[in-house]
Amino acid sequence: MMNEKYDKEIEELKQKVKEIEEANINNQKQANRLKSYIDRLNEIVNDFDNCNPDELYKRTVEKVIIHKGKIIEVYFTCLVNPIKVRYSARGKLNYKIEVDL
Repeated sequence: MMNEKYDKEIEELKQKVKEIEEANINNQKQANRLKSYIDRLNEIVNDFDNCNPDELYKRTVEKVIIHKGKIIEVYFTCLVNPIKVRYSARGKLNYKIEVDL
């Protein structure tokens, strides 16, 4: 009877350890991905002075999508998710911009 209780507890603890190990693996993968993005950004920033604007644009912007409703999505080569820009304009030099990351 006591052995069954301890066996069950041991199995539960083994399962928790397994879940924690899997979470650690996923966290490490995410950390590696973020490090590669940071390395890419550093490469672009360090080369900024040596690049003409067109070349810089080609190296940093993957694509731009313009949607109805005054929303623009900008996909950068070094980021996973796009940056969404929502804008409104009410005449010359009268505008508002909201950025969603």
